Amino acid sequence: MGEKVDLENRKLVLQNHCKIKEDRGKDFYLKAFQESKKRYRQLISEMPIAFVLGEVITDEDNRPCNFWILEANPAFEDVTGIKRENIVGKTALELLPWLDSSLIEKFGEVALTGNNFQFERYSTGFNRHFKGKAFCIEKGKVALMLEDIHNFTQTKEKSKRSGNEWETLLKNTRSIIIRVDHHGYVEYINHDMMGLRSGEAIGQCIYDYCNKDDRILAEQEIQHVIESGEFSHHELMFDSPNGKRRCYEIHVGPVVSDGKVIAVTIIASDVSERKTLERDLRTANDRLMEILDKVPFGVVIIGKDKKIRWANEETKKLIGLKLEDLMDKCCNEFLCPKEQSMCPVIDLGLSIDKVERILRSK
Repeated sequence: MGEKVDLENRKLVLQNHCKIKEDRGKDFYLKAFQESKKRYRQLISEMPIAFVLGEVITDEDNRPCNFWILEANPAFEDVTGIKRENIVGKTALELLPWLDSSLIEKFGEVALTGNNFQFERYSTGFNRHFKGKAFCIEKGKVALMLEDIHNFTQTKEKSKRSGNEWETLLKNTRSIIIRVDHHGYVEYINHDMMGLRSGEAIGQCIYDYCNKDDRILAEQEIQHVIESGEFSHHELMFDSPNGKRRCYEIHVGPVVSDGKVIAVTIIASDVSERKTLERDLRTANDRLMEILDKVPFGVVIIGKDKKIRWANEETKKLIGLKLEDLMDKCCNEFLCPKEQSMCPVIDLGLSIDKVERILRSK
């Protein structure tokens, strides 16, 4: 027979062994929990976004009416201007008596239902804009993260106002400003142009509004700007809805991003009236010169630099020279015997009317 086994002792040893393992396991998990809590606190503390943890307080009807502040990080101190030791353990309304009751109710709803809540609003108490998110970490408790977006919001509002002002300026300018892509499709137009309506123009090809000959020129000019990055200037004729042709002075420039031409800006000014006036002025001038050329007395046009610009036929006969011999010559060489710096009209400011003078002649 073998040696008798002491079952009671073996049972006791086994129980002690299990207890040691259980204690070691507890120590391990306790240490892990403490390390996790330490990392959690460090993470919250180092966050650049304000963080606060609260526990909901309800009224007799179980409606959220306040919060106990359980935790807050340094960023939340910066937002409120209150030290953490004066925050934790207080209620939200003790710290911020002006806090909107609708927010308290909303945060309470998050704590009780677990439904997250994101918001962006202006705080009159802090005179700042905030973007935030509230979420439930366990029933009855709500965590709130706040980001101060006041500067961003102010910049955004200024940018919007500036954009509105620019849009108003573009709408009120007489010139037509168009932005087109590489293929000539309209991306922006400030107002109507010869059948190209601003409300319907986006996505339309601008070449379709040119006649055949001008379409080729327009395509060449836009491609030149895209490929070279240089500015271009020319005049184009467009057919108006009433059948009349209009002349536009066109300036084409590149829109550059990251060193690449991504689009083209076209500034078009209707110069039809100016062209008509210029044509009428040339016609009137030609008629005047024709009349002056036939009068029975000499007529000479002299510039402020005292150089001869034009002379009629009678003047050429009196002096005995051809027009090409007189053009751009100083008047005192052929006409007036006065010294160059003593011109009675230009230098001395005299008015000469029906006065006899000796003219130089060849």
